[in-house]
Amino acid sequence: MTATGTDTQAGRATRVRRAVGERLGDRRPTSRQVVGLVAVAVAAIVMVVLLARTADVADVPNLEAPEGFVIAPPPTTAAPGETAPTLPGVAGTTTTITPPNEGNARIDGIVVGPAGPVGGAVVRVERFLPEATQVVDAIAGPDGRYELEGIGGGRYRVRAFRAPAFAQATAELLFLADGEDRALDLTLEGFADPRVRLVAAPNPPFVGQPVNVVVLVSDRVVDDDGTVRTGPLPGVTVTLQASGPFTSLGPTSGTTDGSGQVAFAFECTAPGSTLLTATAVVAPTTPGGGRPPPPAVPAGPRPTLPGDSTAPGAPVTPGRGVS
Repeated sequence: MTATGTDTQAGRATRVRRAVGERLGDRRPTSRQVVGLVAVAVAAIVMVVLLARTADVADVPNLEAPEGFVIAPPPTTAAPGETAPTLPGVAGTTTTITPPNEGNARIDGIVVGPAGPVGGAVVRVERFLPEATQVVDAIAGPDGRYELEGIGGGRYRVRAFRAPAFAQATAELLFLADGEDRALDLTLEGFADPRVRLVAAPNPPFVGQPVNVVVLVSDRVVDDDGTVRTGPLPGVTVTLQASGPFTSLGPTSGTTDGSGQVAFAFECTAPGSTLLTATAVVAPTTPGGGRPPPPAVPAGPRPTLPGDSTAPGAPVTPGRGVS
């Protein structure tokens, strides 16, 4: 009886709470409602940040300084009321100074040409540094001997020349240790005489057909830097002779034009081998301006190089075989 009464009271209390809850409304949010409220709050914060970042500066109100306050001007090194000075440019060029070639090494030897020692030849010694090239010249004596001492060690290029007739075809490359005494003889080639070349077309020629022969005469001069320069030699008298089965189709003598060339025509009359010989005579002065005679060489007579003409005024006969 007691237990039943107790249950009845508990049931009444539960029913009363439900009735009160229904009347007042249940104010406690569920878990889904809490998650929804958090998501809405985060979205609102993100929207505010984006709006703040994308706002145009023009939309920001121009706040004026309160009365009594002065806005400071931008910082400057110029005095108040003055503009910054403009510095004028400095005229000149940048110059790189190459240190002198000094040390304890030594190079000596003799300069020789086709006819013997070449006195007065320039021996150019170039020392290669990482950022520069040191150049030192030595002058050979009358006996062709030269000497260069007190130079530093390193990589060197050595060559000799004497304008306008002698030059070294290939320079000497060497490594010189500091304190080393190196003996180095140098050999020069002669370039005082003109160069005569003969070109035939077709080569070999055909029997019964004409063959054109062009003779080219060029001048060779060594400049003050030791470089051999070649140019056409106009106004040179050239005589062409043919031995064997060739018949001339025109004059066999002519004068080189402005390009240093003169042309001839022959006809091959029979098969076999023959030799065409071109004789060029170079006078001290020629109708085309010519070349002056080169200075005499104290060491001896000027040599005759194979395939080239001799000194001015003397005929030479370099040739090319044509078969």
